[in-house]
Amino acid sequence: MAGRYVQKRVVQDVYQLRQALKQRNIKVVEDTQDDFITYSMIYYRGYQERFGITRDVMRTETSLRLTKYTAELGDTLKEASTKAKD
Repeated sequence: MAGRYVQKRVVQDVYQLRQALKQRNIKVVEDTQDDFITYSMIYYRGYQERFGITRDVMRTETSLRLTKYTAELGDTLKEASTKAKD
């Protein structure tokens, strides 16, 4: 159940981010992947920019977000157990 909760939160976040980009007419297209860097092309108002992010940064961000989701799950479970006791 915990895994499904985290999966649901990831899907929700990705959906919200895509919607925010779409509202601002920003298009992000994956470009190339070198040894340690993933590049994407960003298109906005006729401009284009190549953006690169390292694997270490992606790992760190993934770890932080998973920690956030797990903490949210813990808070939800605490609230549910408190209500069940009452």
